[in-house]
Amino acid sequence: MNNSIYNIFISKDLTPLSWFSQLSLSQKVVTGLAMIALATLSLLYLTKTFFLSKNKIVSFKETNNITNENKKGKIKEEGIIETVALNPQFIKKTISQRIESNKKDAIEQQMKEEKKGFLMEEELASSIAGKPIFREYRTVDGKEISLACCEGRRDTMEDAHLIESDYIQVQGKKHYYQLFGVFDGHGGSECSAYVANDLNMWLQEALQNNNENELTEEGIFKALKECFIKLDAAYSEKGGTTATVAFIIDQKIWVANVGDSRTILIDEKGEVIQASEDAKPASKNYYKKIEKLGGFVRFERVNEILGVARAIGDKTIIGDSGKCCVSPNPKITCYPVEEFKNGYILLACDGLFDVASTNEVGKAIKEMVADKDIHDFVSLKLVYQAIKNGSQDNVTVMMVKL
Repeated sequence: MNNSIYNIFISKDLTPLSWFSQLSLSQKVVTGLAMIALATLSLLYLTKTFFLSKNKIVSFKETNNITNENKKGKIKEEGIIETVALNPQFIKKTISQRIESNKKDAIEQQMKEEKKGFLMEEELASSIAGKPIFREYRTVDGKEISLACCEGRRDTMEDAHLIESDYIQVQGKKHYYQLFGVFDGHGGSECSAYVANDLNMWLQEALQNNNENELTEEGIFKALKECFIKLDAAYSEKGGTTATVAFIIDQKIWVANVGDSRTILIDEKGEVIQASEDAKPASKNYYKKIEKLGGFVRFERVNEILGVARAIGDKTIIGDSGKCCVSPNPKITCYPVEEFKNGYILLACDGLFDVASTNEVGKAIKEMVADKDIHDFVSLKLVYQAIKNGSQDNVTVMMVKL
């Protein structure tokens, strides 16, 4: 440091103002610039701290403090979901971004999926591999539903399904909805049957909890998350299940998914969009979270056991942390019904998608519809041809005409 500046600086007889006045012009300029820079940095720090505190979000949080309350499956809530947000606009934007990100992941998976050589032949029967194909056809709120399922080459049937029509009432206004689901159980049929039976009950409660004043997209998103988490928390039997669910309310199609069952959307022209992403353990989107919970992925299976990264149930898949390393937290997407008017929603288990890609299924449906195939037979043909093409699993296919 320049000696003259040093002598001035250490003088105890000088006030800050008199000290500054004794500096040369160049010294005053340098000192002034340094003070402005310091003040600017301080202001930036304070501004950043303020906005971070305003926009802080606490999201869904799983806890171990969840206990069964009674035989109906209702549970005591001890912090499943923490209160969210101080800035509503910031939350809505964040949820919207998450939905768009999930849509992107599902479509990216569709684009990368290789052709599986799925062949559609004219041959059709009501049984295959010595097993009958169960069929159901009905109309729900003007929407035609066709379902087909078969045990196939398995010894037992572990798939289950859900077709429901209901409503919720918010501030005196009724909002009608349709709810569809396909559930592929593993380690037994108990969990898939449980989810098919209880999902609408939990969804009703979650919708009311999260839409007290009006029905909002934020409230629906949170309700679907809460529903899956509570379904899982209330289940204490063996095994687990995938779940792919389509929820239609207020002219929107909401898709929630855990596991590798799949929901796809087909528009009037036959264009197909994969609306759910398979939760595969080897995927970069999932294996890090499994490892974080103390689990590991080997041979594309969680702890060398389970072939899906997310599911409901599976309480025995435990990591080093002592916690279950298979999450029931669903990935959620949303599409306007208008985009798929006169089109279809297809929900199916991996018994179909093991032998057919999303694009191959979309092409098969387009050709069948173009040939004026009766809607009732589309699901039947897909189940029959999946098993004929070599599927070794149970096969369930549900078609919803929009």
